[in-house]
Amino acid sequence: RNSELAVVLMRNMPEASVAADQITYSACISACEKSGEWQCALGLLEEMRGKQLLPDRISCSAAISACEKAMRWQLALGLLQQMSEMTNCPNVVSYTACIGACARAWRWQPALGLLGEMPAREVLPNSLSLE
Repeated sequence: RNSELAVVLMRNMPEASVAADQITYSACISACEKSGEWQCALGLLEEMRGKQLLPDRISCSAAISACEKAMRWQLALGLLQQMSEMTNCPNVVSYTACIGACARAWRWQPALGLLGEMPAREVLPNSLSLE
């Protein structure tokens, strides 16, 4: 799997005197998301924080998307809330993935609540947000 290879490569970076950074972690989290490995994605996100690397919109949105694919809507909502508390305000990608997670789990009330919250946060829904 590509996600396993990405994580192995990242783990071996120190041997080449290269430190993993925000971009490296985001790429690995995205690889986990694409492979449907939500637990790996969340683990890497937590590892970033432990290394004093601030997760950005890309890494957070990828982790939310991983939760969406696994129908882990509560985790997706938690990540979106954490994003709101950090300097990385959620964007349309983050909200759309979280809405998708709620919708996949038939949790329409939280999905509609997020959709209603978007304009107040100056995030405009797109066609994917409304599907």
